[in-house]
Amino acid sequence: MWLVARLTCFLIVSTNLEIFMKKHASLLAFIIVVALFVLLYRIFMDNFSNGLSIIWVIMLLVFLAAYTVRRFYYVPYFRKQKAQELNLQGTEQDLKQNKELNAAAKVLARKTLAGELSSYFIFFLVIFVFRAFVYEPFKIPSGSMQPTLEIGDYIAVNKHQYRLHDPIWQKTIVRLNPVERGDIVVFKEPRQQKEDWIKRVIGLPGDIVHYDQYNQKFLVISNCQNPRSVAQGLDWTSLTNNSVVGEGCKVNVFTYGQFSANYDYFYLNSYQNQRTETLMTSDGHELSHYTLQNPQPLDYAQANVYRQEGMPVLTWVVPEDKYFMVGDNRDNSEDSRFVGFIPFENIVGKAEFIWFSLKYDNTGNTLTGVNYKRIFTGLYPNILSN
Repeated sequence: MWLVARLTCFLIVSTNLEIFMKKHASLLAFIIVVALFVLLYRIFMDNFSNGLSIIWVIMLLVFLAAYTVRRFYYVPYFRKQKAQELNLQGTEQDLKQNKELNAAAKVLARKTLAGELSSYFIFFLVIFVFRAFVYEPFKIPSGSMQPTLEIGDYIAVNKHQYRLHDPIWQKTIVRLNPVERGDIVVFKEPRQQKEDWIKRVIGLPGDIVHYDQYNQKFLVISNCQNPRSVAQGLDWTSLTNNSVVGEGCKVNVFTYGQFSANYDYFYLNSYQNQRTETLMTSDGHELSHYTLQNPQPLDYAQANVYRQEGMPVLTWVVPEDKYFMVGDNRDNSEDSRFVGFIPFENIVGKAEFIWFSLKYDNTGNTLTGVNYKRIFTGLYPNILSN
């Protein structure tokens, strides 16, 4: 009697559960998708630099498995069941050729839990392909690129500007366009590679980069045959664009506007100064943008800056396939001056425009609304008034 009672209870519960799952398959599938994403997020995001890509691939595999169950188990099962209800006779091949029977079986298979899960496959695949190979959205979390990018800006990053890469490990498959001086680039920070940083490219491979901390200016020399020997013997204070410093060398002295106080930015116990910086790109075009600096020049030579072996302090020769990147908020940015050069393989893509923007107060902590003026604004104006 005990065994019969237990078996009866099991059958009742199983029947009720089956009915519940049939009736609420769509809701259950949605709950599973959300729960799976949250679980994978907690596992991978803090432990892998490419955590989101791994999550997306795992979820696509789950949906693909659900589609396989739906296509090769449930469709034949419901086709056979429906044929029995209609007293249809014939081989499996005959039943497959019955269009009305197949259509009915597919509808029933679609309403199962596996069917509902499989319906997410195309949606997630389109998003995965778009963010992996076309554009990926990023949110600006800090003020290191002010005033060009503000805390709360959401930017579109071109993932196919510089290379095509595999979507999981981010290894380069095909190189496309070269990285240009002045590009705003998202990249994996070079130490643990768990965070995405965004900075502006100042130095290209082979460039000599010098930071004049007293005048708060960058100077760049390109195309030298032997950049290390040139860099070791330079008098940076006398350089002009027409200076002859070595075989093949081209001096790129950036043009700077006059400083004016910007009372929207308060760092290091001072309101920051703003001015334009105009640099020459590799193809000979001028690119102007605003930068911020502290009114009192900071002594970077005494700070924990990155010192390249054999080079004077605040002078760097950019190695092959690496880049020197800095923030536009010059005295409030952890960049190549402190962490060294950024390898090409670390580059995620080129930031192109702001597609949405939230407004925060001066502390950057309190949300005050939507910054409508910044929505759909480009990041590369050719000329800025000073």
